[in-house]
Amino acid sequence: MLVHVFDQALRLLHPLMPFITEALWRRLPGYVAGTFVARASWPTGARTLDGAEAFDAVREAIGAIRQLRADYAIPPGQKIAAHLVSSQASAVAPLLAERALIARLARAELSTEPAPSGANAHAVLPSGIELVLPLAGVVDLEKEVARLGTELGGLTKQLDALRGRLSNEKFTGKAPPELVAAERAKEQEWAVRAAQLAAKIRALGGTA
Repeated sequence: MLVHVFDQALRLLHPLMPFITEALWRRLPGYVAGTFVARASWPTGARTLDGAEAFDAVREAIGAIRQLRADYAIPPGQKIAAHLVSSQASAVAPLLAERALIARLARAELSTEPAPSGANAHAVLPSGIELVLPLAGVVDLEKEVARLGTELGGLTKQLDALRGRLSNEKFTGKAPPELVAAERAKEQEWAVRAAQLAAKIRALGGTA
């Protein structure tokens, strides 16, 4: 994104600062030998999205893809495929219309083709569209399963200890009510996290 912005800025500045902008433009990543900023196309204004709903759909998709990338430790610069699953073509239309923007901000190429079988990451957007990211060849599946398994094991031990404490009448009877309530809330939070980790391990072909 920074390279793109700098590239466009140099094109705009070139008429005022021809020599400096030409020298800087040639140092940008992706520069093609023999090309000149003086002959580069003039920047055009980005097309605005039609309506708040379309904007929200694109924002939610970008956020979901970024979250899945973080969850599975996918390198920020690595391009991935993101398959859209929906029974309504009108629902995915705003995303397909802005696939270039999504590709630039989330490093993901959108597709409406069925996702390949195997290890996939899933996310469901508020609009009901399901995002499927194939993980085979993108992450080290065995290493990721081992990492998630270690995290799940540690969380399970903590959860068992917490549940044991909450099942102890001496603790629940003598501890302040607000402390007991906080511990019960923590139990629910940890249980949800444990279920999520187990689901991720199964999605990667492991057992949990």
